[in-house]
Amino acid sequence: MDAGGYTVQVPRADPAMERHALLDFGAGYIQRSIDELPKQGAAWPWRLRMNYVADVLSIRHGALADSAMEFRRPHAKPD
Repeated sequence: MDAGGYTVQVPRADPAMERHALLDFGAGYIQRSIDELPKQGAAWPWRLRMNYVADVLSIRHGALADSAMEFRRPHAKPD
């Protein structure tokens, strides 16, 4: 980010991406509010794996620059 002069990074999901419930839990109170709870995508990086080893490996060795990340430079400050 420093080399490119970027100070902001924002993940952007494809609007056409299939969405799934974040929680796979059958309790009634969850099922009644499932439409209001956060969602996850169908594939990485939008799919929660619940796998510590896989997450550590992807964080340490994965690429940050991919189609899901948007990098921005700071806006010019008004005078």
